[in-house]
Amino acid sequence: ENNLKEIKGQRYTVGFSYETEKPQFFSHTESLEPDDMIYMFTDGYADQFGGPEGKKYKFRRFRHLLLNVHKYPLDVQRKLLIGSINEWKGDMEQVDDILIIGIKPEVE
Repeated sequence: ENNLKEIKGQRYTVGFSYETEKPQFFSHTESLEPDDMIYMFTDGYADQFGGPEGKKYKFRRFRHLLLNVHKYPLDVQRKLLIGSINEWKGDMEQVDDILIIGIKPEVE
């Protein structure tokens, strides 16, 4: 229905230690409709500097991009996401890891 539902994850570093931290993870259950997409991503895309003023991409712009590409086939979405971040960063160096996982569940 052209809207996003965001489920925030727990904030732990990739290299946390069970000896010093006691992470608490939670399960989430959601109903899916046909044409729904699931995205999991790091903060790398939103934290990338670029654009005409060398500013961060930010999550608002990233969410808008996901809303614009979510109906395309996954291979097209991938090309659009890569093209968008490359255009944004231009000649600037990539500042963080960027990971986006898009899942198109088959729902009847």
